[in-house]
Amino acid sequence: MGQPKDKTPKQGLDPTKKCPYCSTYVKLNADRCDACNRRIGPSSPYGVAKKPVNFKSYLIAILAVAVLAAYLVWAFGK
Repeated sequence: MGQPKDKTPKQGLDPTKKCPYCSTYVKLNADRCDACNRRIGPSSPYGVAKKPVNFKSYLIAILAVAVLAAYLVWAFGK
């Protein structure tokens, strides 16, 4: 058999994660990508940064659906 592989990180390497938008490698503690300047989240187990949730977009979409529903009730309701 062989020697067991060392699973500790190497001392000279800089830990990085991959931007989910442009696939550029950035530092592990970065919150913005250096290449595309978009916000990125923490790293997944596979080394790819997670996309942060954009609550503002969800709020705007819910508001737009509510306005559309109110208009439809006003225009076609009894």
